[in-house]
Amino acid sequence: MATASTFCGACEEVCPVKIPIVDILRRLRAESYNKADTPNAVKGHGYKVNVTESLTWKGWALSNATPWVNALNAKLLGLLGPQLPRLPTPDIAKKWTQSRALPTFAAKSLHVLAKEKGIADE
Repeated sequence: MATASTFCGACEEVCPVKIPIVDILRRLRAESYNKADTPNAVKGHGYKVNVTESLTWKGWALSNATPWVNALNAKLLGLLGPQLPRLPTPDIAKKWTQSRALPTFAAKSLHVLAKEKGIADE
């Protein structure tokens, strides 16, 4: 997937035939945002941003930029995380769990454990 790369270049370093992978992925990303009727659009390739993804990333950014929201999320995952495997599994998760185990969530966040150990928050 063109959006999964961090463009660190490690794939190009180990590629035995020196394929310019980063350049190709950049082109695919750029083309994915072009309209389908433009001459350089690659039909069936690329990725278009949708509302669900945009809201998910905005929520992630808010959670990681706001300490109290992050703490609330960590607490909720600690409480509800063990219950998640018992909930009805969406189709995409069923495919994932055919070859992998669902993640387990810690009952306490790393910050809570550090406070309990007396390690100061910097």
